[in-house]
Amino acid sequence: MALVSGDKLCNTRVIPKVLNIEGKVRRPDANIVKDITGYSIGGVSPIGLPEGISIIMDTSLKRFDKIWSAAGHTHCVFPATFEELKYMTGAEVSELISQEKEE
Repeated sequence: MALVSGDKLCNTRVIPKVLNIEGKVRRPDANIVKDITGYSIGGVSPIGLPEGISIIMDTSLKRFDKIWSAAGHTHCVFPATFEELKYMTGAEVSELISQEKEE
C-alpha cells in the first residue's frame, strides 16, 4: 500500500525498488482491493490491515500538520501527524513513490 497525498500520483514503477522485491506493481481494481484489505476503495484505512501488506509512505506528506486518512468507510476519516501515521502503520518512508499529476 502506498500512502500518497491526493494532489500527487503514486509512481508504481519504483515500488519494487523501494520494497526490494521482484516484478511489476499495478493498481488493483475495486474487487481486488476489497478482497485483500477488507475495505472498499475510498475507505481503505492504512491501519487495521491484514498482516503481510507492505506500506510505503511518501515523504511529501510531511508538509501537512495533520494527515487525514480513510478510517474504513468512505465517509469516515481520522487525523494523524506524519510521525504518528508512520508509527501506527509501520510504513517505510520514501521520497521516490510520488510524482506530480499531469494536467
